[in-house]
Amino acid sequence: MARDIEAGQDYLTSVDSALGDGDHGVSMTVGFRCVRDRVPALADKDIGTILKSAGMALVSSMGGAAGPLYGTLFVHAGTALGPKLECSLADLVAAAEAACKGLAERGRCQVGDKTILDVVQPVAEALKISLANGRDLMAALEIALEASKEGLEATRGMVCRQGRFSHFGDRAIGHLDPGAASATLLLESLVKTLRNRP
Repeated sequence: MARDIEAGQDYLTSVDSALGDGDHGVSMTVGFRCVRDRVPALADKDIGTILKSAGMALVSSMGGAAGPLYGTLFVHAGTALGPKLECSLADLVAAAEAACKGLAERGRCQVGDKTILDVVQPVAEALKISLANGRDLMAALEIALEASKEGLEATRGMVCRQGRFSHFGDRAIGHLDPGAASATLLLESLVKTLRNRP
């Protein structure tokens, strides 16, 4: 994820520059470099500990709203997974739902407000449907990635109701939400990594 965020830094900067100060790409790169530096020391830890540590690294290293929001996402997902050493699709659904709940509370937002939640919630719902339909984990993640891309594109037509872009009102229409863009990039990185594993 750190490598792919760094590769996508200019893209995230351009998305953010349309409405904001253009620092989202740099901020995400700094945050995930910090995560990358902490992960080796956690190699023998459970999934919950790794995700919560990643979340705290993001909070401590990223400026603006992104740090607290991504910190919340990872910490809530980690709390849901707890001491597990393996992650099933059912576990991933629980983690995604916990992340959505945390983001909605922390950001005081809901789907349709033009935030990161407009990607994370459709991902959670897609995973849940895949679980109900008996799909395997990889197939579920591929479907979730498509849901994230659709969620991201949907933010283009939204008015920003929460967060630092809310004062733009209708002028935000036509632009992607930066947090939704980075969330999609992260999921794309996860799916690509798993797809390429032996």
